Amino acid sequence: MISSPNQELLLTGMLLMAACYGAGALSSLLARGSGRLALVVAHLAALGGAVAGLGVALGVLLGDPHHKLTQTLPDLFPFARLSLVVDALSAFFLLVISLVAIAAAIYGPAYLRAHSPDAGPARQGAQALGLNLFLGCMAFLVCAGDALTFLLCWEGMTLASYVLVVSDDHNGENARAGLLYMVMTHGGTALLFVAFLTLTERAGAFDFAALRAAAVDLDSTTRTTLFFLAFGGFAAKAGVVPLHVWLPRAHPAAPSHVSALMSGVMLKVA
Repeated sequence: MISSPNQELLLTGMLLMAACYGAGALSSLLARGSGRLALVVAHLAALGGAVAGLGVALGVLLGDPHHKLTQTLPDLFPFARLSLVVDALSAFFLLVISLVAIAAAIYGPAYLRAHSPDAGPARQGAQALGLNLFLGCMAFLVCAGDALTFLLCWEGMTLASYVLVVSDDHNGENARAGLLYMVMTHGGTALLFVAFLTLTERAGAFDFAALRAAAVDLDSTTRTTLFFLAFGGFAAKAGVVPLHVWLPRAHPAAPSHVSALMSGVMLKVA
């Protein structure tokens, strides 16, 4: 329940962030008529979502340090309730993501016009869709209040970034880089999935508060095993040696402003 004007303002910012990124993703439909228009609208929407995210992050960080925004999402699954929690830690990551996203959204259209003047509508639509899904999933990932929301945003972030990596369909090397990226990151996702499922089975719930409480009663062997599963899953996404083999191939394949987002914030999220 929203109980204060500050909470209402933060919730409005979250809704605006979701609306902007959602509208940016839908702008890919404009590519049928004009790919350039789709890209302009997509980057403007991404800019709006990033500014809204910046406002939410600053609202939490500059307010009561013990204050957090908790919001339950509509029931989409009968076995779990999705939720978002914005505390000081998630607000810090949201701040970093939003600042880099603002720079990328401003830089992106001019770069794509100069670098890919002959891009077709399908490619431009994919870039419009991928950019906003990538930013939206990454922003809400750090605000996830439960394991299911986290994994859904994690997978969305992965798939959207893959689309951006392979969006240059004239270069076969990009497709190979994207395939390697998908294999490595989905291997990591599988490890995280096992770790989260084990914890949710012990906790009987998906929210992180219940998972933390259940982790206290784990035996040392199970706790160590889950630690290394989670470590391996996040390390694969973060490009930790020796799981970094995808990184020098996938990042240069993406458009420059997307590469900045992948290197500058996606790795840090992991």
